[in-house]
Amino acid sequence: MATICKEQTDQHPGSIDAAMFKEHFSKHWLKILPKPATIRYDSEGFFRSLDLIEWLEAQVNKLEPITGEGAWQMGKHSKHLE
Repeated sequence: MATICKEQTDQHPGSIDAAMFKEHFSKHWLKILPKPATIRYDSEGFFRSLDLIEWLEAQVNKLEPITGEGAWQMGKHSKHLE
């Protein structure tokens, strides 16, 4: 599942915020697909929002924070490395 949350322009640079993520996740995932079993995320950007994390805990079975420098942890092979 993919959706465009924001188109970056010179007038509107930067990333999305927690409210925009929550809106798009609700609209494009939760209304169409079953709730995910696990969401893995790094605690940078909008995932710093405690309100968003609390909301996500009610929406998914498990949240797994990973280190920002550990993007490899999100790969399919990470289970083999555990």
